Amino acid sequence: MAATQLGVALALLAAFAFGAAAEPVGPLPASAFFANPTFSSPRLSPDGKRLAVLHARGDLQVVLVRATGDPSAHWTPAAKLEDPELRFSWLEWKSARCILLGAEMRNPDSVGVRSRASRLFALDPDQRTVTWLGHAWPTKQAGMRSEVEVQIQDRVLHWLPADPQHVLIAYRDPTEQGESVRQLNVESGSLSLVKGATRDVFEWKVDHEGRVRAGEDYRLRRYSLWARPDGESDFEKIQEHDFFEGNGASFAGFAEQPHELYLFRRSEGGRATIARWDLVKRAFGATLFSHAQFDAGWLERDEVTGKTLAVVYATDGLSRHFLDEEAKREYAALEKVIGGWITIEDQSLDRRFVIVSASSDTRPTSHHLYDRSKREAHELFSEHPQLSAAPLSAWSALRYPARDGAEIPAYLALPPGAERRLPVIVLVHGGPSLRVVRAWDPEVQFFASRGFAVFQPNFRGSDGYGQAFREAGYRQWGLAMQDDVTDGVRWLIEQGIADPQRIGIYGASYGGYAALMGLVKTPELFRAGASYAGIASIPLMLADDEWYMFDEYNKPTVGGGWDDRERLAETSPLESVGRISAPVLLGHGENDPSVHVKQSQKMAEALREAGKTVEYLEFEHEAHGFLLEANRIRWYERLAAFFAEHLAPPEAPAP
Repeated sequence: MAATQLGVALALLAAFAFGAAAEPVGPLPASAFFANPTFSSPRLSPDGKRLAVLHARGDLQVVLVRATGDPSAHWTPAAKLEDPELRFSWLEWKSARCILLGAEMRNPDSVGVRSRASRLFALDPDQRTVTWLGHAWPTKQAGMRSEVEVQIQDRVLHWLPADPQHVLIAYRDPTEQGESVRQLNVESGSLSLVKGATRDVFEWKVDHEGRVRAGEDYRLRRYSLWARPDGESDFEKIQEHDFFEGNGASFAGFAEQPHELYLFRRSEGGRATIARWDLVKRAFGATLFSHAQFDAGWLERDEVTGKTLAVVYATDGLSRHFLDEEAKREYAALEKVIGGWITIEDQSLDRRFVIVSASSDTRPTSHHLYDRSKREAHELFSEHPQLSAAPLSAWSALRYPARDGAEIPAYLALPPGAERRLPVIVLVHGGPSLRVVRAWDPEVQFFASRGFAVFQPNFRGSDGYGQAFREAGYRQWGLAMQDDVTDGVRWLIEQGIADPQRIGIYGASYGGYAALMGLVKTPELFRAGASYAGIASIPLMLADDEWYMFDEYNKPTVGGGWDDRERLAETSPLESVGRISAPVLLGHGENDPSVHVKQSQKMAEALREAGKTVEYLEFEHEAHGFLLEANRIRWYERLAAFFAEHLAPPEAPAP
């Protein structure tokens, strides 16, 4: 299958002009917050001589290249993509004459659950030619006459920097159980086997030297970890446990010594820590990181040297526990010059040039070029330059009491210049085991710019606060988790922050479910509610294997479709639309692989039949979230107008 048959419009740009952003007049439009970043994904060539970025104009994506050392050098267009079915998701230099590009699209072979697929392209920035590397990979599924393409083609496991022609990729053949590791020739697209697939390993791990040295399996409810101290010996199972029983450990990363791994394990207080595991002694060694209140997050390492630099974890914002003193000094110097939360995104092989990103709750992400030899940094670009002069709202971290005495963490962002009796948007996170961390979030700033206070509770079941807090949310959809949201809203009213007549609720995925459930369970509290890709019926979600394939994992956390049918029906908004009195706005992507679009379709139909006020927007080509800029902006424009209308002061007409 040729790339042109996929509708990939990759071609040269004869000329490309950049227009300066116009000065905003009045409130900033939704596009200022939700347009695709003007520039994104800056990456250095291995020799450090050139930069490449993705530039977006609407849903047109262009790869641009320029010299590194001269900030005034012109960006040269290398290729463009304007197919709405396919979006570039990342780019990386493989060599001085090869850039690899990952792209996302709808899975052409999906059955039942509509899933996404990825493609891998190679771009020669000098010849301006683009090659789909996976065009020769289709395989024939057993028992079927038609060919089935490899679904995920762009997961690079190791870049093999000493080899300009090859990388290691994860490869999942539709005819096999498990994942294999293949060496990919970036010029021809040919593959050679490095580690074969096995039903005991779902995902392989490759160390800094490019050796396949660990493998994880986490299907159904069981977790197992296999490892070896080198690239040749047999794998041994070093961990196995049930996700919901015991205190088993899991893979966190490779240590500098080949006979050691870093593993996540639980402290006596139930917090996630990171400790060493000795493959020879088959025992834990020293603990790298442990915190009395918060879970360990992830390891950061130097991608050139392989040295482990820090453990990242979340308190109210992101923090680092440094393991390397040189890195600690460098990050402190960069934070002093650049400000915000600093992340090293890329560096040249000689480590001279570094790409650094920075952001905060009141600062959209910016990208900077740092020259280690001169200790100089300058900004390359901000992803949302339209917001550079806009008044943005800082987040306040707070704690409030739940009805059973539990302390619930949350965040509050106030609109500029306002403090008391405000209209409030309750923004409920998804997951539900995710959590909110103080960081840049265009949703929060967008609502605040419209005059709303934004309240984000980390209800029980949220991640990051230890095992007990997360498990307190098990099987509590619509119950204790929902009560935590309600108690937070009542607390805001008691503190005089929220106007009790002007409170709305919104969320996506599980957050969309919680928004709808809030309208059902406490109709007196909310004047309007909106849900994007929300679950309307839990039994419907669990009952159909074509729509939902994680029933074994969700029985302990949500419930079983048969055993808990009465409770799940009672906590499903679809079954209780008669209790909803507030206007409802629903949105959903038609190709959503996580929450089937029929959830929102059925909810809209039931609300209409019950005579309720409802509006439903369905977005073509979209998955679980937004890929296309036009759809994203359209949704948030309607969302803002919806809340402006229904949360307007009683004495004033809605705009």
